[in-house]
Amino acid sequence: MKNKILFAVVIFCTYTIFSVSADEISYAINSVLSLEAMEDVSEDKSQHEKIAMPGKSDVLIVGRISVKADEDMQFYAKTRNVNPENLAKDAVLLISASDDSQRQIYTDGEFFFVKYRLPKNRHIQFDSVPYYFFADKKTSLILPLGFSIDVPKDVNYVYIGSFTYNITGDDFTVKNITVSDEYDQAQQLADKITGKKNIELCRVELKAYDEKAAKNQK
Repeated sequence: MKNKILFAVVIFCTYTIFSVSADEISYAINSVLSLEAMEDVSEDKSQHEKIAMPGKSDVLIVGRISVKADEDMQFYAKTRNVNPENLAKDAVLLISASDDSQRQIYTDGEFFFVKYRLPKNRHIQFDSVPYYFFADKKTSLILPLGFSIDVPKDVNYVYIGSFTYNITGDDFTVKNITVSDEYDQAQQLADKITGKKNIELCRVELKAYDEKAAKNQK
């Protein structure tokens, strides 16, 4: 009886294997092979090259974020099983915007230009930013922002400053955050990106984060 059951199982498995089409097998293999690629933090070329310009009800936020960590990053990469192809890549940050089709991924230390829709009260909250060493999802880190701004009337281009995060230890504790003014550099890049529009960036005060206002913003 046992032999008959085993024979039936073999027949069933054999039938199952050979009843799968070549396309299905190819899809399964490609899915497994693409697991590492799926760990990359990336966006397609057309999106990466798109800087969305603001309309009357939008604001273009300009700033810069960089991270300084005292950890051995190559050792850290091994402990996180980072894709070997990513080891030579720079860290990146993902800045969500109101328009998902515009560029959202920026390299550490690169000026970012991100368009947001302006609420009626022109008050915008900034909570946090996802950050990825080696542009690899397995090394994600959340950088706290925790501030808000009020966009002046008739202003559609704002510079919020350059943020440097000093991070320590293998738990990546934020030791301190410094904000510096690199307005001239930001303005030069804004002129280059916007072309002949001759826009002028506006400095704004960074205010305390308001959780109630943040919920209303969403």
